[in-house]
Amino acid sequence: MLQTLLTERFQMKLHREKKELPVYVLLPGKGAPKLQPPADGDPNLSRNANAVTFHKFPISRLTFLLTRRMDRPVVDMTGLNDLYDFTIDLSGLPPADPSTGPSIFTAVEENLGLKLEARSFPVDILVIDQVERVPTEN
Repeated sequence: MLQTLLTERFQMKLHREKKELPVYVLLPGKGAPKLQPPADGDPNLSRNANAVTFHKFPISRLTFLLTRRMDRPVVDMTGLNDLYDFTIDLSGLPPADPSTGPSIFTAVEENLGLKLEARSFPVDILVIDQVERVPTEN
């Protein structure tokens, strides 16, 4: 709806294209993932000073939250498509001093049995070709 409104009011013209961008890819680790089958109850996210616990969430929710905290998008390539219960310890994150706590890379590996790896990856982007500064009237 928003895209339609912008297109109509600002005469916006755009297109989508794929572009190789730096990303972090979430991959299976060396052993089995440290994810639990979900317990009964509704999906929820709980947080304390040191950890975030996901109850009945897909890994895609974790990648969304990691993308918001990191300097580049996180792409899920784990192949894990079910709902899970899992906890990630965020104590000292991001560490001002490496001795104060784990990095997100270490936390993901130790807590979840997954790994984050920097790569270039084709990402869908939205390119705005033209837009008017003054919108048309209602």
